[in-house]
Amino acid sequence: MSSKLLVITAFIGAISGCARAPKQMAAEPLPFELPPEWAVASSSLTRVQSGWASQLADSQLEQYIRSVLAGNANYQALQAKAELFLLQYKGAQKDIYPSVELELAGNRQQVMRGALPGLEASKNAQLSLTVDWEFDLWGRLRASKRAALLQYQSEKEALHYAQLSLAAQGAKVWFERAEALQLLALGEQELKSWQLSKDVLQRRYRGGESSATALHQVDAQLALADAQVKQMRLQSANVERKLSVLAGELPVREATPSQVVLPSIPDFDVQQVPLASIEQRPDVKAAMAALKASDARASAAYYALYPQFRLSLVPALVSGQLTSADSTANTFNSSLAVLQPIFSRGNLKLESKKAQLAAQQEYWRYVQTLLDASESILAKVDGQQSLVGQLVAQENALQAALLAQESAQQDYYSGVADVQAWLQLQREYLALKKSIVKARTAALNNWVDIQLDMANPVFYEDVKNIAASSSAVTPKG
Repeated sequence: MSSKLLVITAFIGAISGCARAPKQMAAEPLPFELPPEWAVASSSLTRVQSGWASQLADSQLEQYIRSVLAGNANYQALQAKAELFLLQYKGAQKDIYPSVELELAGNRQQVMRGALPGLEASKNAQLSLTVDWEFDLWGRLRASKRAALLQYQSEKEALHYAQLSLAAQGAKVWFERAEALQLLALGEQELKSWQLSKDVLQRRYRGGESSATALHQVDAQLALADAQVKQMRLQSANVERKLSVLAGELPVREATPSQVVLPSIPDFDVQQVPLASIEQRPDVKAAMAALKASDARASAAYYALYPQFRLSLVPALVSGQLTSADSTANTFNSSLAVLQPIFSRGNLKLESKKAQLAAQQEYWRYVQTLLDASESILAKVDGQQSLVGQLVAQENALQAALLAQESAQQDYYSGVADVQAWLQLQREYLALKKSIVKARTAALNNWVDIQLDMANPVFYEDVKNIAASSSAVTPKG
């Protein structure tokens, strides 16, 4: 390179350096301080060693969750999306190395003299090898490669979180089906109770022992109970179809629901929850990787303001015959170019500023992800204690309601109480059982949400992969 070219290059580089270098937002402190127990090392995390699905002690539920993870269409699309980012990263890797193109061209020329056959003909061939290499002097290509890798890592973490979320959703729909079936069974029992009340009142009305007002009131309650049962049947059918779609299967119009029950609520130790480091959640890790990727893209956009050095080598072999080579016709061209945008420099500065603002945007998205994660886990932990407490209180009330119903039944058989009093207590008992079914479902759903917030593994085989997934290599540079 001549001295003039060196001087020009240095001058252009000095001008380019006037732009402000981007601030690395991933290194910026948070606007708040995380509790120390929520930022522990990943090696000290308390994890479920068997997977939370096995704690529910329902083999059918566990098998259904596996079928959901294997067949869900949205999850398959996310997997393909992650693979696309992997290909983008591989493409960014290749940009750092020289590009090589091989070209073979042949030409045949024939000169015609009027109507006479060709009197002059020539053949030639050209074989050329072009090597084009941009020297990554400032690190623009390396920054683009790092951005692509970090974006791929963000997509992988997002895919992992989607897997945990999908498993939790599958469990919740399973609970929803069990709840719908149990509520339907209780609703049918309540409908029978109202029908029996109507039969009793009809007999009394014919005998003049009851009024028409009481009969009409029971008729109204019977119609409402019948409407509720119809609604419960529709709800049960809808949940059955939802189960099929979630697992990637085509739903049928009239599905025959299988009999399932709500599992017991596993034991819950609130002291273990803070050890579920928020920074180790897949969604939080995905947000941090996306933030670092934005930082790398901002650096690449900034380095684009500097001169680009490009080396081109074009050796060529030319011959007069396609079947032979003429060594005297060899040519070799080489050039070293320094590219510095002048008129488009304003656009490059604008792109650099936009990339820096995008990094700031990702920073605040990361902050919001941390806030949402902390709010969710605290709400779910407090909610679990409250939901379990309410369930225990309702179960105690159910025992008292059962004793009252049995006593009223015995009083009716003994002739000291009216049948309507017994049937009314029976319906109150059934209504309380409905409330308990709903309360149990709510507590189970909240327990599953806690497993998601803690990023606990779903199955036993996932436990063995935690160390490998948490020790993913972060690119340097």
